This record gives sequence, structure tokens and C-alpha cells, in this order.
Amino acid sequence: MQFLQEIALSPAILDDVPAHRIARLRRQGERYFTDGLLDITSDRRLAILASCVVEWSAAIADTVVETHDRIVGSVFREA
Repeated sequence: MQFLQEIALSPAILDDVPAHRIARLRRQGERYFTDGLLDITSDRRLAILASCVVEWSAAIADTVVETHDRIVGSVFREA
């Protein structure tokens, strides 16, 4: 999470991009290896990387909150 935060990419960068396009770019980024990214245009590569950073940051934050809620809930149930 810290690594993604250090990139300091604002989620607002994707405001004008439709949600289905962001999801598609993220899926493509998850499939590509590094050498595969070199074969595409610079603009598309940056779009894929930006969508991955924003989507992964959100997913990790959601997971942290869910895990915290489960831990706190189990502590309250045991008390």
C-alpha cells in the first residue's frame, strides 16, 4: 500500500474515463508481463499503469477496512 501511495497518483485522473474502460485497462495490466508493456504505445502503457495504481489502491484500502471490521467484531464478540 505504501508503494502505491508513494506514486501519489490522484484517483481524479480517471474521472473522465468510463468505469468499464478502467476495468478493461486494469485487466490488461494484470495480464501483461513487463516485456509485453514495452510493445504497446506510451500513452496506452501509462493509461494501463494509472488504472492499475488507482484500482489496486482502492482494493487494498477496502480490504484493510474489512479486515479491521472483522478483527474488531471478533474482539467485541469475545468480550
